[in-house]
Amino acid sequence: MKSTFLLLLLSQTNFSVSISFFSNTNTLALHSQFLQARWDSDLCYAFYGVDGTTCSILTYLSEREDFCPPHPGRNHSAPPWHQQPHTHKEKAEVRTTLRPLYEVFGGIQGPAGRFIRSRVERLSTCWIKAGHRIRENTTKTTSLQKRVLLYPGVLSGSAGQRFGAMVDQGGPLGELVQWADLSASLFILGHNLTFTTSQNHLHSVIGAAPGKGSCPIQMPLPFDLIYTDYHGLAHLQGAMGLAFNHYQ
Repeated sequence: MKSTFLLLLLSQTNFSVSISFFSNTNTLALHSQFLQARWDSDLCYAFYGVDGTTCSILTYLSEREDFCPPHPGRNHSAPPWHQQPHTHKEKAEVRTTLRPLYEVFGGIQGPAGRFIRSRVERLSTCWIKAGHRIRENTTKTTSLQKRVLLYPGVLSGSAGQRFGAMVDQGGPLGELVQWADLSASLFILGHNLTFTTSQNHLHSVIGAAPGKGSCPIQMPLPFDLIYTDYHGLAHLQGAMGLAFNHYQ
């Protein structure tokens, strides 16, 4: 029964695939049936070319997800989020200034953002001294620069506004201290940082498709490390679709 369903779909779209290389036909059937009924439930499906036809659905399941064999003749080997990102070969040069880090903090708004920046500024002398000591004790740079995303989800959206209001009243500052110190230490060690508290910016930097997050991201994640919290993890899961499990 499963094989019959697959062969019917393939014959309707001129796919010529041997099902002996694809055994998970039940999963394919379920996803195909769902998309035939609900392809317009999320903008991301249309963004990836789904228009309700069997051909567009199978192409999507083949090239954007991984539930269907690839279409013969198409230049395709694996979904984009399965592929390796471009290799980042810059060396991690220890820094002795924090000025560029303040530009990284430029998009952080509200009391929480001001607290993070002010803590880094207050302790800047200590961080710079630490950078000088590391340079003096390191004869050769061997480590590669990491591309690091820092996303404190608790500071995003309405939750971030509520958290910010508590900061003004002397609320829980320990979490902000950790984000400030983590940012400063990674920056002094020479890594490339992206710091954001905006869900829209998060979607942009990870390559999320427009819509409600039902579809995988458009490209491999461009980061070597991601630091986040429980809120941020939920935001990532809601934006990455199937790709979230791949990176998890």
